[in-house]
Amino acid sequence: MILLKRTRACCQDPRPDVRALRAAKFAGRLGFTCDDALENAIRTTADDLSKASTARILEELYKLLSGHGSEHAFRLLESWGCLGVLLPEITPLPEDLFDALQRLGELSGGARDGVSQALMLAVLLAPLAVRALQARPVGSDHEAEVRIGEAIRPVVERMSVARRDSTIARECLAAQVRFLDAPVRRGSRRFCFRPFFHDAMTLRKLLGPIEDLPEGEPDPFLAWVEMSEKLGAEDGESPPQDRPRGRRRRRRGGRRRRRKPSGPTQKDGA
Repeated sequence: MILLKRTRACCQDPRPDVRALRAAKFAGRLGFTCDDALENAIRTTADDLSKASTARILEELYKLLSGHGSEHAFRLLESWGCLGVLLPEITPLPEDLFDALQRLGELSGGARDGVSQALMLAVLLAPLAVRALQARPVGSDHEAEVRIGEAIRPVVERMSVARRDSTIARECLAAQVRFLDAPVRRGSRRFCFRPFFHDAMTLRKLLGPIEDLPEGEPDPFLAWVEMSEKLGAEDGESPPQDRPRGRRRRRRGGRRRRRKPSGPTQKDGA
């Protein structure tokens, strides 16, 4: 059974977007099977997704990404033609993304707030980042972030993603370029305490290296993991020089009184 009534429900419901996305969610999470009549009805109404509220669709996508069975749910949405309407830039989905979606669901424990929205967004938009970085060599970390920002901007603007989430997602994706090289003494230590560093490390564990590593050489990311553990960066601590100092006590204003001499004056001696 599924929480939908076949063709009539999908065609007559005023919110077919939520029905189709929820059908994929329950099918992936609970192992439901959609019959041919239901799938045909969803394919018939897939174009209506372009008229749906972006806020409702984005929330349903977050629920899909954070839940168990998300890889199967996205396979269904792609076969129904829903992803081609919602996210044509990343359709068809690369096969390695489904593995990342499965690991993401395991990491979140199936809870909506198990992982941050920025991390879920970064996983979903990773194919765009990979495509943008493979177009031509990257000269600097700043160039990588700018190029990734340009690649994901159409999706972010169309889906009305919160600016904070899109910014952190862009920074996490750009950090994957930095993880291709071992950390150096200067700059790397402070980079470990950037606000997005924890999500960037988690993204690397979900996606793997953004480019193929040289065969026979150790993964430079292991050095980043070792450095972050030594510094406590994974726990969200601040570097020693950046920790807030104790507040200095301000001296009260006003003129200071003169202290009277303790001994006798000349007038008293006379």
